Amino acid sequence: ITMISPSLLGSEPRTAISSSTFDHPVWGVFSSDDSKAYIFNCGPECGGTTASISVLDFTQNPPAVTSSIEVPAATFGLLSGTTLYVAGTPSGIPCPSGVIDTTCGLLTSVDTSSLTVAGSFTITEGYHDHMVMGANGQLFMGASGTRSICSSCLTIFNTTNSNVVFPPDHGYVTGIEPITDRNVAYVCQNGRLRIYDTT
Repeated sequence: ITMISPSLLGSEPRTAISSSTFDHPVWGVFSSDDSKAYIFNCGPECGGTTASISVLDFTQNPPAVTSSIEVPAATFGLLSGTTLYVAGTPSGIPCPSGVIDTTCGLLTSVDTSSLTVAGSFTITEGYHDHMVMGANGQLFMGASGTRSICSSCLTIFNTTNSNVVFPPDHGYVTGIEPITDRNVAYVCQNGRLRIYDTT
């Protein structure tokens, strides 16, 4: 991967970072203090071998990967406190009844303090590229057909009780936006705008 240092713009701001744990890195999120980044390695979903999260330590010069954890799949995610939510579509995950797709994806929660998997939950399949936390602990996840096809491409995960909702709309999710200080989230899916009540 390539790191760009804004303070070096005008000279050479790029630093190449390599690690044996990198396997098609596609996404990353920073810790709240910017001391580390969690790099999402897409692995098999992107034609590689192993899906994982690599921890890039910025307290070292140059930054280096200090640890990693294998996960079932990893294309997109969000850090909430010490919980890293990781979405992806591994092969062969059956969908629950009532979901139009026959195979599904997984949401994996990772405890960043111990770098261990805390749980896995079935979500819609597809290439996950949207994830936002709405009001009342509702985590909205959207997918498109960039690398794998989805019909029901939206999942809502309740982070307080681990309840998973598969809304009935079909089609790719192109935008999700929770509204600050309100119990609603706006979702653009298959050319429609739907407003979800997070209560």
